[in-house]
Amino acid sequence: MSTLPADSEPTAEEIAAQKVIEQRKVDAMTKLRSERDALFPSTDKYVMRDYPINDETFEKWKRYRQHLRDLPGMSSPDLDEDGNLTGVEWDAEKAAQAAQAIQAAELARIPVPPLER
Repeated sequence: MSTLPADSEPTAEEIAAQKVIEQRKVDAMTKLRSERDALFPSTDKYVMRDYPINDETFEKWKRYRQHLRDLPGMSSPDLDEDGNLTGVEWDAEKAAQAAQAIQAAELARIPVPPLER
């Protein structure tokens, strides 16, 4: 915020600084959407009704994917000095829980080959 009196115009430096901030916010939202969109393909199969998982795990994946869809509207993304996203809650815990449930279910269905002698 500027501490200039209400009747004075912003300086060229202030205008330039504000434009940099605005562009960084646009870039952060673009990066958020790009990273979010990259997560969807790896979870597509888990929300297909014919994928063999239980209803509880199916619902966990649906909630996780809904969380991903909601991220742009519920986040205030920004970029740090290294270009990393800040201000975004990815909810990695939900993804990890759902992934563990899937992995356990898939391992339970995989036949174990007999040991060779």
